[in-house]
Amino acid sequence: MERFVIHGARGSYPVHGDATRRYGGSTSCFSLETPQGLLIVDAGTGITALGAALDQREVLPPITILLTHVHLDHIVGIPSFKPLLRTDARITFLSSAKILGEWRRGLTTVIGRPIWPVDLTQLGAAVQFEELPDAPSTRYGIGLSHCEVRHPQGCISYRLETSRGAIVIATDREHGDAAADRRFMDWCAG
Repeated sequence: MERFVIHGARGSYPVHGDATRRYGGSTSCFSLETPQGLLIVDAGTGITALGAALDQREVLPPITILLTHVHLDHIVGIPSFKPLLRTDARITFLSSAKILGEWRRGLTTVIGRPIWPVDLTQLGAAVQFEELPDAPSTRYGIGLSHCEVRHPQGCISYRLETSRGAIVIATDREHGDAAADRRFMDWCAG
């Protein structure tokens, strides 16, 4: 059985207090878990609570973190993601240099010296970086495709296909290019 959870959907910066009690104040993070593994889309502050819950498990599933882009509000939760500290964790970061440019360098610059005291690849977990395939693929039994959308320095939307339906996660998408808007809507159809 698949389980989809929104851990954070706020943009720009996290906020807390009574005004955000109902919908939350954490930045972008979504997860879809199957018996084969865990897909996470974005690593904003919402990933902190997810990581704390995962850290309570005796055995961690394989984890893939899909990045829509590497603006700070979408990656700021990575240093507090507790599975990164576990030597039994296998964590893959997945995105696209064709769309985002040097996303790996951006990620390891923010989560590395001198900005962060320990480099991302030296926290304990086995960390790897992969490029998104051009064609639709499958990971942990979930159909995975992506669509480039307009946003400064690039952005990727993800479509996750499960046995129960499809979920499109489209953060930071900007309108205004008729051809790109049509391509995106056609990709979302169904």
